[in-house]
Amino acid sequence: MLDRRAIYRYNRDMQNLEPHKLIEASPLFRNLQAHETANIIARLQPISFTRGERILESGVWHGQLYIIASGLVSILLREGGPTPSTALVSNGAC
Repeated sequence: MLDRRAIYRYNRDMQNLEPHKLIEASPLFRNLQAHETANIIARLQPISFTRGERILESGVWHGQLYIIASGLVSILLREGGPTPSTALVSNGAC
């Protein structure tokens, strides 16, 4: 079961992270060299979304990679069946 209190505490702690710590917290970027991390950090641009707003759509190229700095994002996948599968991701996820 999803522990919303733990997610809230985690979000609170992650919210004030400096960009390099946010990148280091993400498994996708964890093993990069210092110059590679610096290149990514130089390109980061903060963006916010409202609750219920669609961020990405499956099958559509957006040319963006989003790293969740704070909050909780629901991912709904429709894979041909009548019921979509759902995943929840939070801080540090890409």
